[in-house]
Amino acid sequence: KAMDHFLAHGPRAQAATPPRLHAGGCLPAEVIRATGEALSRHGLTPEKGYLE
Repeated sequence: KAMDHFLAHGPRAQAATPPRLHAGGCLPAEVIRATGEALSRHGLTPEKGYLE
């Protein structure tokens, strides 16, 4: 879910509303932040999301 969030929103993913989980809550901001750091570290952050 975190990776798809970045594919959907691109570099603005951390500022976007976090995705909902099947249990009804939202994906924690820490998970989104860590995913963004990992994608950036490996040069995999998309330039543009598919929702843009």
